[in-house]
Amino acid sequence: MSETLIPNIIEFMAAVDPFDKLTPKTLRDVAGMITIRYFGKGEVIDLQESDQLYLLRTGAVEQRNLDGTLRARLAAEDFLVFLD
Repeated sequence: MSETLIPNIIEFMAAVDPFDKLTPKTLRDVAGMITIRYFGKGEVIDLQESDQLYLLRTGAVEQRNLDGTLRARLAAEDFLVFLD
């Protein structure tokens, strides 16, 4: 990731619980490990990706059950977690 993005990521994460409780050094370390991904409207996140934590910065996501029914609606500062 570009070092120029890290201050912006730190600023965002520092305002989101539980990241707001991290020390500045730990927050910087975590921010340096982040992969930024962009998803377009209607795009499906591959559930085969294991051990992923997504923190929404903007937009919204709908989680659906296998039968297609709505499980949850998530928005900015919400988390999605996929564990294997």
